[in-house]
Amino acid sequence: MKMKNKKGMLLAEETLKMVIAVIVIIFLVYFLVNLYFANLDEEKQKQAEATLDRISEIVESSRDGEVMAINPKGWYLFPFTEEIKPNSCTGKSCLCICDNVVNVFDRQVKECSDNGGCLIVQNLQTFEEIEIEIGTNLGIKKIDNKIIVEKR
Repeated sequence: MKMKNKKGMLLAEETLKMVIAVIVIIFLVYFLVNLYFANLDEEKQKQAEATLDRISEIVESSRDGEVMAINPKGWYLFPFTEEIKPNSCTGKSCLCICDNVVNVFDRQVKECSDNGGCLIVQNLQTFEEIEIEIGTNLGIKKIDNKIIVEKR
């Protein structure tokens, strides 16, 4: 009889070790997935800043131009010309590249403030948000001292 109890104890010990091993593996997978997406978001942030730099060069050059191959794919270009704007644009109109969220209670403004890039553009004409896709080109025009951005 004592043998059966000892075998049962070994089975419980091995089961506990397996459960702990599975928990550790799940934790490691969770950590690696979060690390991957953090790096992906950082890369998209850099791409957005590079696109805004190209737009800034065209706007400051006082000539019409086209910005080709804007990035990051899947994000959106938003105009903020009304009262509510991201923190970096307070009191001025601006152009922001950020991920799209459901715009309830100004969540889009918070998303662009926290996880996007913005460029202050004086006299920016408002437009519908533009989804950045493969092959998305932007046209930038200056008409009557207004900056007009459109998808081409």
